[in-house]
Amino acid sequence: MSDRNGTARWPGGIRRSRRQFLRDSAIVAGAAMTPGLLAACAESDDGGSSGPTQLSEIKIGLVLPMTGAAAAYGKFANEAIKMVFDDVNAKGGIANLGGAKLIPVLKDSATDAQTAVSCTQELVGDSGVLAILGTIQSDATAVASPVADRAKVPWICTSDGAKTIVDRGFKYVFQPPAYSTGAADSVIEWLDFVSTKTGQRPQKIMIMTEDAAVAVELATAMESQAKAKGFQVVDRVTYPARDPNASRAIVQRAKAENIDVIVQHSYTPANAVAVRRVFQEVGYNPMGIVTATGGQASPSYGAELGALAENTVNTSYFNPDVSARIPLAKELNDKFKAITGTNLDHVSATNLTAAAVAVDALGRATSASRDALRDALEQTDLKVGDGYWIIPEGCKFDELNHNSRQIYLVNQWQNGVQKVIYPEEYATADAVWPVRT
Repeated sequence: MSDRNGTARWPGGIRRSRRQFLRDSAIVAGAAMTPGLLAACAESDDGGSSGPTQLSEIKIGLVLPMTGAAAAYGKFANEAIKMVFDDVNAKGGIANLGGAKLIPVLKDSATDAQTAVSCTQELVGDSGVLAILGTIQSDATAVASPVADRAKVPWICTSDGAKTIVDRGFKYVFQPPAYSTGAADSVIEWLDFVSTKTGQRPQKIMIMTEDAAVAVELATAMESQAKAKGFQVVDRVTYPARDPNASRAIVQRAKAENIDVIVQHSYTPANAVAVRRVFQEVGYNPMGIVTATGGQASPSYGAELGALAENTVNTSYFNPDVSARIPLAKELNDKFKAITGTNLDHVSATNLTAAAVAVDALGRATSASRDALRDALEQTDLKVGDGYWIIPEGCKFDELNHNSRQIYLVNQWQNGVQKVIYPEEYATADAVWPVRT
């Protein structure tokens, strides 16, 4: 694989000048190694240090929900990470660390925040675990990642975009996905764009989300952005995540008050499907079904609802349709589909790119220590198409260890598939707007 300038960039490997080589070897020679992680220096042919000794394996902890409400997400998240690790191992392992093979150590968070904490405690207690990836749930990651930070174990978020995860100044916690609030920015920006383009502008908007902390954070951002764009926000309401049918009273009110659009968020595909059916049962016909990240972006949303999913607008980190603009996305999506029978989606793709960040950093680490990996993560600079990175617009961490480059795509279900409708540079179809369902 190569970057935009044609320079070879290989997952798990790195080019070095002699000066860089000698500099890195000196760092390794003087570094204090994390207990249990051997990274001693060997003699080179010219009498200098040649870098870390050869390792047979590197363990990477995974904290994912393999059971519970988010198990469907967890299953494919695990498969996406495993696909990357298997590919690296098949190509000779992490070249920079003596060809070490990547060994995932999977712990089931059971879709429960406190279980995620317990899983993390187990992993940080294993001195052979170099880093942890997890958890696909912002609420769980918010309480589990501090455990890793205190133990000085690098934590790489998968699809966890809550600002509260990194705004506490942790040194070992890294967040490749865009902030969840970025979904609010994107969907409201698109709504303003399409309203201007078509001359069909919603006069009254209601914001409805689940009651989870990250959803409330998202709702606050949507309200702020909508008001800034000149939309009239009638109300902002929540319903219990454990009972999506409780949204019925809210939807009935929206119908009675002639609300043009409910901008909504439902995390799991099951909740997204349930809420869409509530719209139908109540007979609420908005200008369009507009959602900000969540279950509407899952393939199962379209598969279960069929025609009822048509024209639903959603935001996501990734959509297989973007493969038309990103060749590497097509390559990896095809490979994932051959393994699992389904396309990458907004969750599995971000787990893939979390693995991409880990592999890239390991390929630049000066030793097989947790601190060396943390330092390498801090210097991450991935563009679309580098290594295994497939999500616009790449990955570079800011002072909070948050990815300052990644954006959200705005998609719409059209003829049974999701098409990218915004931003324009990635769009593969025009939006259908307005829609009277």
